[in-house]
Amino acid sequence: MSKRSTLAPLFSLTNLKGLTNGDSELMNEFNRVFLQNTIETDLPNLKECCEKGDFEGIRWYTHKIKPSVDLYSMDSISETVRKAEKLATQFTDLDLIRSLVHEILSVMDVVEGEIRAICQ
Repeated sequence: MSKRSTLAPLFSLTNLKGLTNGDSELMNEFNRVFLQNTIETDLPNLKECCEKGDFEGIRWYTHKIKPSVDLYSMDSISETVRKAEKLATQFTDLDLIRSLVHEILSVMDVVEGEIRAICQ
């Protein structure tokens, strides 16, 4: 048994199934949009803003990814995203923000792989 399988799941499709009434085509479209917008666009931009110390950019992108975090029930990073956004709004503690963003990116990397597998 892998270490990953013994931990709580990083995401769930329960909210998405409810939103789409279980329509698999619509769910796949949501998944594609999530991959294109959140994974391929927003997260690289968040990482870049973090590297530059751009508090406003960090605030913008953490705020922007919250709906995806909630829709996919990414409970392990839900508060992390909100904390990073709050700190960025206060223009404070860039080192902590960078640590939080690293955690967000790490979880999203795993979620990306699993969502891509679902979309195959």
